[in-house]
Amino acid sequence: MAEINAGTPDVVLLPGDFVIQGIVGGEHTPPEAIAAELAALKAPLGVYATLGNHDYDSAVGGLSAYNSYFTWLPTTPDSQRRWYDFTVGDVHFFMLDGKGNQSTQSAWLSTAVPASTSAWNIAVIHQAPYS
Repeated sequence: MAEINAGTPDVVLLPGDFVIQGIVGGEHTPPEAIAAELAALKAPLGVYATLGNHDYDSAVGGLSAYNSYFTWLPTTPDSQRRWYDFTVGDVHFFMLDGKGNQSTQSAWLSTAVPASTSAWNIAVIHQAPYS
């Protein structure tokens, strides 16, 4: 984290898979330790994240672990939707949940993107919807 912070990024985007079955570098690492490390990331315009498929894994607590340990990450007010958007300068970011309610998320996205007045619209998602 120190190296990333030393680069003085304006914004940090995290594309998910924070808890990958509790294994980091071949060693078991509890979600709270991973969250504490990621919380050290600093950027004046924010640190944003989206969920990866392993963040849903019940072996590491699933979404309840994510909600408990990653409290510094932005969520929507209902704390149930795992997708959201934000703007930095003239760039509008859409943080998407690859495993969330796709029909609800898709409906939201198809309204949010056309409503954007930014020059650039960027979607961030852990897993590509097509491969």
